[in-house]
Amino acid sequence: MNATTKKAPSSAASSARTAHNRQNNFNVARKEAHAFRGELIDRFAQFERSLGPVLVLALSLPEYAAVAKKPAHLLGQKIEQLHKIVGTKGPLNGAANGIVTNLEALRRYEEARHFMAHATLEIIQAENDELLYLFRLTRAGKESVDQSTIVISKAEAKSIGSTLGVIVDRLTQQLDALGKPLRSKISQLPVAPPSLSV
Repeated sequence: MNATTKKAPSSAASSARTAHNRQNNFNVARKEAHAFRGELIDRFAQFERSLGPVLVLALSLPEYAAVAKKPAHLLGQKIEQLHKIVGTKGPLNGAANGIVTNLEALRRYEEARHFMAHATLEIIQAENDELLYLFRLTRAGKESVDQSTIVISKAEAKSIGSTLGVIVDRLTQQLDALGKPLRSKISQLPVAPPSLSV
């Protein structure tokens, strides 16, 4: 019986396989990082969806005329307006304690949400070979261009996503209960993008 001998893989083939595996790992990490970014932005969108009816309701009540003169536009302004509404004596401050606690917890992630919405994504390799998510935001100032970065590991992203999910779930339940009288109808927007031809 003849023994079969296996040829050792060539150095070139081994290098190609290593490079392919490395690229595959980077692609997986990129998808995970995009999923994390999407989840973070979506959680804030859920919060804003539940917040809208509460702000509209406050605008219609005389008790909040001083703090809700017009609807806020930016997320930070909306959060500030909600904070003032639940801190003002009136029909909407019954759940103030719970909302304020959860709102303060949410605000810790507000800058990260803004950052994630506008930053570019890179995958970098740490010295221990762990792949990290690097988000880079470029801001043009009057006289210079500033770059800021946030580096997050897969474990940190998972922890942030889990914690933020709990906070937003609590807040949306509280806000949905407050804004129930003004739940609006659902309108369907067209799926196809508008034509860009001129």
